[in-house]
Amino acid sequence: MKEQIRNWLYRRVVGVQWQLGASEQAFRAVVCAQQKGQLYIEQELLGLDSLAELKAAVGDYLPVVLVVTGKGLLEGVVNVGDRTNWPELLHQRLPGADPTAFVGQVSQTPTWLSVLRKDALQEIQDTFSAEGIPLVNIYLGLTAITQVLSFLPDHQALATAPYTLQIKDHRLVDFAALSEEQTAEGIMIGEQMISSRLLLPLGAAIDQLIGHQPIAYGFPSDLGQDFERNQYTRILGLGGLGILFFALLLNFFVYNQTARSLAQVEGELYYSQSLLSKMDSLKTQLSQRQRVLEDQPLRPTQLSLLADEIAQTIPPAIKLLQLQCFPVEKPKAGERETRLTYTSFILVRAQTSNTQSINEWIDLLEGKSWSATVKLQPFRNNPKNEGEFELRIEIPRKEKES
Repeated sequence: MKEQIRNWLYRRVVGVQWQLGASEQAFRAVVCAQQKGQLYIEQELLGLDSLAELKAAVGDYLPVVLVVTGKGLLEGVVNVGDRTNWPELLHQRLPGADPTAFVGQVSQTPTWLSVLRKDALQEIQDTFSAEGIPLVNIYLGLTAITQVLSFLPDHQALATAPYTLQIKDHRLVDFAALSEEQTAEGIMIGEQMISSRLLLPLGAAIDQLIGHQPIAYGFPSDLGQDFERNQYTRILGLGGLGILFFALLLNFFVYNQTARSLAQVEGELYYSQSLLSKMDSLKTQLSQRQRVLEDQPLRPTQLSLLADEIAQTIPPAIKLLQLQCFPVEKPKAGERETRLTYTSFILVRAQTSNTQSINEWIDLLEGKSWSATVKLQPFRNNPKNEGEFELRIEIPRKEKES
């Protein structure tokens, strides 16, 4: 897991060469990336005159690996034994030098020793830190070229400022200062062409991508920690913002859905309240009509109310065929045929196959305050074998109060 996190943090690296003491074009850089186990050269930067130009070219979040060359750097071949320590290595190049005042790196099996004063290294770190450029590693001179040697053919004089390199069997056998007559040439690295003057920053970038470290003495142990800490903080910050955004988005959807549900419930409540209000109004009207019916003599305008009341009492098992309110009677013998006589009963004709429902209906009608008696007329079967019957509902007439 730790290795996977490291590979993610260093999936893109900027290799930078700083040539100390150079008056022009002091910086060279190359941006390398790793994808599915393959290394790619994304960008070549030549002719940078300041760290501000470097930062503008690569941005704020890419890790930077620095190769220090030029004035103040001492390099050469050393003899390494089984028990060789840093003071012994340093004294091969600088007899009597204080080991705590210098830093060094050894590379190639190891053979080559590169030495720089510790205060000069600290000044370089401070310069990059002041510009806000995250240094994750520092290489001294030729210690950075180890990873690209396998790509280089044999050369008598390969120009990679400030060195002229001699390569044999993919090994560095000698080097000298670059002469003015020598010019850069193109070198194939995999399937990409790169200038030979960028071999050192390229090698440093590849070292960082694959996690290779040269043997170092006196180097600060916290290189790269600030970058990794800032990256973790940035990732956690972005993750926190993402979680907060997701929470706000989820809250918005929940609130929106709740608001819709509430609006729907309020609409249904309003509709239900309207129905209840109408029902209360109808009950009030019905109660008033009932009181009118009970307290006043019957009037023709009350016939519809009686018919409604009777219709509401019909059981489901009974089918209404005819309902006559106060039918006109035929003139009696001796009376003039032109005289109309109105009865005080209601005649209902219906059919059913359930005789029990007839009895229940009669009991219900007799319980009405406006009904005196209910008489069942002869019961007979129709051709569909359903019983047809008639009910005579007598309504008592009330006299008007004086």
